[in-house]
Amino acid sequence: MIFKFDEKLIDRAISNIFNNDLNHNENYTSLNIESYLKDNNVILKIGSDGVGIDKSISKTIFEPFVKSDNSNSSGSGLGLAITKKIIEKHGGSIKLVSSEFEKILFVICIPIQF
Repeated sequence: MIFKFDEKLIDRAISNIFNNDLNHNENYTSLNIESYLKDNNVILKIGSDGVGIDKSISKTIFEPFVKSDNSNSSGSGLGLAITKKIIEKHGGSIKLVSSEFEKILFVICIPIQF
């Protein structure tokens, strides 16, 4: 099975998530990555047990210029908005959830292109 995607764009999208985890969490925060195929979609889950995302911005986290008030980063608040645009350009979706083990869990779903 061949999964076609724009390598540079997907790299940027995933790097934005990794950079957020590095910039907004303490040292030794665990990062968990899982990928699998489901219903002709590639599913990528990226989670961490870090600080978490303030509930007041969790619904708008993918909008431009949204940043946490307690952010230690000088970032622009564009990274996750760009990530969402890239994923959507590939026909996919991204959502922020939490789980029993991860305070932050991004779930990316991209359809396989034949």
